Amino acid sequence: GSKNYYSNGNSGNGGNAGNAPMSAEELLALELPEVCWAVPDILPAGVSLLAGKPRLGKSWLALSLAEAIAAGGVAFGVKRVEQGKTLYLALEDNHRRLQGRLKKVLEGRRAPRGMYIEVEWKRLDEGGAEQLDAWLTEHPSARFVCIDTLKKIRPRSSASQSVYDLDYEALELLLPIAAKHNVSILVVHHTRKAAGAEAIDEISGSFGLTGGVDGFLVMRRDRSGKGVTLEVDGRDIEDPKEYALHRNLNTGTWTIEGEAEEVQMSNERGE
Repeated sequence: GSKNYYSNGNSGNGGNAGNAPMSAEELLALELPEVCWAVPDILPAGVSLLAGKPRLGKSWLALSLAEAIAAGGVAFGVKRVEQGKTLYLALEDNHRRLQGRLKKVLEGRRAPRGMYIEVEWKRLDEGGAEQLDAWLTEHPSARFVCIDTLKKIRPRSSASQSVYDLDYEALELLLPIAAKHNVSILVVHHTRKAAGAEAIDEISGSFGLTGGVDGFLVMRRDRSGKGVTLEVDGRDIEDPKEYALHRNLNTGTWTIEGEAEEVQMSNERGE
């Protein structure tokens, strides 16, 4: 089937190993499927990283994405999404906190049928990867998985390995699973609360770990310190964008207000 063409990014380098190089004509003749998007222009099939400082609202963003996709509704207030089952691994939460959040996000709507939530999962190298593969095999219409957070599912640290290597390994284990099931896996990653570090320095540390990742979303405070922006970049994203986000305090959900620079300029003019 066409699934084999969803490379995990790296197999493109050696996917043809042992064969003669492909001619340009052969490449043009290949029938390749369109990129499948869980959220158009923002979240492609594959593994993406959602990075940002603690307490910025990443988990709220992840939960509302899982809800929007399971309902086949609208993500970020502006992006129509195709319906598909979703799995949210809220590994830093408990049932009570999740129930409260979910009620807020739903605002009286019924929970969508294909939305699944789990608060415990094995580490990827201790059976968690197989567990995820099996779940996706049982739910072939799944479109979106969120793992909140990377730290909870990566291999346990040993003296000989850096945290960076462990993060990288965890992401590497997820790539073939995302490719096989043609699903978006969003992995939440807290960036350091490094004192005195510029936001960009602190995030570029986590960018380093995105060797094989298909996309990344970075949440950070804007210049004014009052707003939050979402920077979106990745292999299938032709022109990287930074969006201004607005938070609905009643529901905890985030909406895209527009491209960050324009929104900031008009806010500054308004003031």
